[in-house]
Amino acid sequence: MISAETLQGLAARLGRDQEKKFRLSLNGMAEIPANYRTTVRDLLIQLLRNSAVHGIESPEVRRQRSKAEEASCTPSSARLPKVMSSFSKTTEQVSRSRS
Repeated sequence: MISAETLQGLAARLGRDQEKKFRLSLNGMAEIPANYRTTVRDLLIQLLRNSAVHGIESPEVRRQRSKAEEASCTPSSARLPKVMSSFSKTTEQVSRSRS
């Protein structure tokens, strides 16, 4: 699994590149099952990129909208076991239907 520090660094770099301010807070990432870590890592990286490019306004726009200049991005793995369980069942069904 990619470390929280590496993701924080990526968030900081993306913020600088896009001239936007945002804070990344990770919750429960240590609970991710080993067989899903690569997928979750890739999803988190894409989430950060999309947030920086498309989802977070510039500090000026945020001020105009009476928001804090710094946005927050807080992915959480609280629902991940249920989501991954559903994903696994769907994947198994697709595999069986192709056999």
